[in-house]
Amino acid sequence: MRYFDVDIKVSNKDLQWMFDLGDNITEPDWTIRPHKLTAEEMQRITPISGQFPVKPEYAAIIMVPAGTVCKTHVDDKANEAGVRQRVTAINIPIRVHEKSVFQYMEKEELGVYNKVIEELTIHDGAKCWRVDIPHRVDNSQSAYNRVVLSLSYCQTIEQLYEIYRRTKS
Repeated sequence: MRYFDVDIKVSNKDLQWMFDLGDNITEPDWTIRPHKLTAEEMQRITPISGQFPVKPEYAAIIMVPAGTVCKTHVDDKANEAGVRQRVTAINIPIRVHEKSVFQYMEKEELGVYNKVIEELTIHDGAKCWRVDIPHRVDNSQSAYNRVVLSLSYCQTIEQLYEIYRRTKS
């Protein structure tokens, strides 16, 4: 399992706050720009993160600029930043174009990731993804920046799915 849909609602007020924050991320000057939420900002998103039965380790507003494709990557830098390693993430669309896609990538010869093995959109709702395998965001067909709230978890996708499924039944 690589992902599953999650039912999370966000108020218009929170959507606007996160959009204003995310759409204006300028540093680092990468094709994927994270803003790790502060302790105060984590408190502010409690009504959102509390809709899922597991508390996130941390969260970020992530922006991918319009007309770009971010570099294929595996989320493996958290330990260097002094936080627990994320294995999965719930990405909640703040402003995502219908042609902006999350792609899982397959490694080809010489360590190059060119082959898309699965392509998914989140413009219509939140998804819980595996981020411990090669992936990227293709926002090349969008006229505007892609902005998502990303909740980070140390549990596997299977563990989160089972917990989520039990709470929904």
